[in-house]
Amino acid sequence: MAWRSSYSTTWQVDQPADQVWRLMADTSRFNEAVGVPRHDMEEIPAADGDVERIARMKAGLVELEWVERPYEWIAGQWFRHDIRVFRRGPFKSMCAETRLRPEGDRTTVEYRLTGAFAGPAGLFMRLTGFLRRSVQQVATLAQQTKLHGETASPLSDAGPVPTVDRERLDRLNESLAQVDFAHGLGPRLAEFISTALEVDIDPIRPRALARLWSVSERETVELCLAAVRAGILDMSWDVLCPRCRGAKATSDLLSSLQQEVHCPSCNIEYGATFSQNVEVTFRPNPSIRRLEMGAYCLSGPMTTPHVVVQLHVPSGDERHEVVTLARGAYRVRTIEPGPSADFEVSDNRVPQIRLDGEGIHLGDLGSPGQLVIENKSAKERTTVIESRDWAGDALTGHRATTFQAFRELFPNQVLERGDDMAVESVSFMFTDIRGSTALYERVGDGRAYEIVRDHFSALTDAVRNNNGAVVKTIGDAVMACFETPADAVRAALAVQEGRLSFGERNEEVVLKIGVHCGPSISVNLNDRLDYFGSTVNLAARLQGESRGNDVVLSETVIADEEARAMLKPYSGGPEQARLKGFDGAVSFYRCWPRNMTVAA
Repeated sequence: MAWRSSYSTTWQVDQPADQVWRLMADTSRFNEAVGVPRHDMEEIPAADGDVERIARMKAGLVELEWVERPYEWIAGQWFRHDIRVFRRGPFKSMCAETRLRPEGDRTTVEYRLTGAFAGPAGLFMRLTGFLRRSVQQVATLAQQTKLHGETASPLSDAGPVPTVDRERLDRLNESLAQVDFAHGLGPRLAEFISTALEVDIDPIRPRALARLWSVSERETVELCLAAVRAGILDMSWDVLCPRCRGAKATSDLLSSLQQEVHCPSCNIEYGATFSQNVEVTFRPNPSIRRLEMGAYCLSGPMTTPHVVVQLHVPSGDERHEVVTLARGAYRVRTIEPGPSADFEVSDNRVPQIRLDGEGIHLGDLGSPGQLVIENKSAKERTTVIESRDWAGDALTGHRATTFQAFRELFPNQVLERGDDMAVESVSFMFTDIRGSTALYERVGDGRAYEIVRDHFSALTDAVRNNNGAVVKTIGDAVMACFETPADAVRAALAVQEGRLSFGERNEEVVLKIGVHCGPSISVNLNDRLDYFGSTVNLAARLQGESRGNDVVLSETVIADEEARAMLKPYSGGPEQARLKGFDGAVSFYRCWPRNMTVAA
């Protein structure tokens, strides 16, 4: 026998709905704050490709087990976890639903909890007002929390007091403070580790941390890398599923990273791509703060914040919903294995979506804000609409390895010999000293060596300050890598405008620079993380076309809008040349930074 109850409440918040959504939809944060234990999930694949999810949790002496169904939501409006059918514990079923009603700069929140109780323990919980207390606890926490947009870390003072070895943390932080890469942020990191909810530090994402602290991304990336060397943080290489975005394979060493991975949640196989789905994350070292295993919530909306719509559509049924989608690129798919379809949104008009046994079909654009999903397949489908900018706050493996701090602090973090990793796009800057032989003859070998060494140091600083990394030096030449063409161009211009000169007689070093970007292969070369392919070769050839004091840029670099905008103050123009190893004439652009002339 089951006893059913339902309880709801409403309240108003003096904040717009988008900010309230980020709080209320963060179900993991709320569960931790109210003291819900972490729980584990077993994913059982079926013959037809679907996955049954069994969740288990122990709260005190009570053991719970239930079938987990995917949440439904429309971002910014409402979400609910579908009826959880319990196999063990005092509940028979449970369902929670939250709805937001915007009213100008204010938002009305409605929260409802519906449950069916089983057994003597369940009857006792029902009679003593379990649902009412649970709803009021959530409502009280939400109303007491002050929201500050994307820079907030709400409810951090509401959860259980964490156990932290503060003495050890402070001691390690003293050594961290001596490292240039820490940027004086060590005390702030220590306080964050000591007081934050586990959902904020499991994992720590440097790009999100930069927003939280209002500092640059480079500062938080370098801080986290330096904290790993100091023993404060641990670093992990995670291979994310391209569908659910979960980390389905992790390794503390790049050389041990799996190239092919199975996602039990989506029941698919996928590969690791360095610039797309390999993420570098950080967590407190267990000697500082030990984190529990499991999750506080298995599938709430903020677990996958790139998903803006997730709806169950029964077989033969049709869903009509009101949505607000920002301009951008989107993908529609189902949680169940199958194909996907891409579309663009410019005026909140979404194509009609039809599901059948053959896949997903996009029809005509609907009216603004109107979403129509028709399911002609033989079984229920959970339809997902997600932003294609799904990486979000992820620090990709490619991005991490283009920081100078990574190259200096972790020179042994390389791929396994014989392995390679595709990089969708990487920008290279090659430099070389013009007339280095004459320099050696003019000042002598010893002094010339000191000048070249100092020039390497100055170049490294320019590369690091523009979010890049020196891959290697080859004689007097330097090969550097950057994630974006704009960073590479910014570094090249900074170097040439700096007019490097060294020594007692102010010996000027005239540099030849070439910049190119494109796909590449990341490899282990001589136990160093290096790159291979035609993109590298062309960047080196373009440097050979430089006359000194100029910057030679490929057409691909010039095609980048941000990079092209940097060249407007400078003189220059297009040229062509035949380059060794390339068929036909290669077009490029020669730029002369301010006050630069052809080297004599």
